[in-house]
Amino acid sequence: MGKRYAFVHKNLCVACGACENVCPKNAIKVKKGIYANVDEVNCVGCGICSKNCPAGAIDIRNRDEEKFDKDSLKEQEKKGVCPMCQKMATNIPYTPIIPLPTDKRKGGNENE
Repeated sequence: MGKRYAFVHKNLCVACGACENVCPKNAIKVKKGIYANVDEVNCVGCGICSKNCPAGAIDIRNRDEEKFDKDSLKEQEKKGVCPMCQKMATNIPYTPIIPLPTDKRKGGNENE
């Protein structure tokens, strides 16, 4: 297992199979014609798939950066840090939904 691996952005992948055709380790496969899936164990992070992806849907990432400590995430959530963006969450006051005004005419003609 290498220090890097390929990461597929599923919402950008067009399932063309270009990455599957060029992977020297056969670590990437297009599943059910929907998107490419990377076998992170076999992927060495060479970047050939990323360079050949016509949709730009593949990034090469470092494995060390992707490891999260679950305990530290829980601590950050207690402090109000967003687990996705790692920034402090803002406290937005609750605003109740205000009902739209209704037509209060009574006995009026419906065809108006």
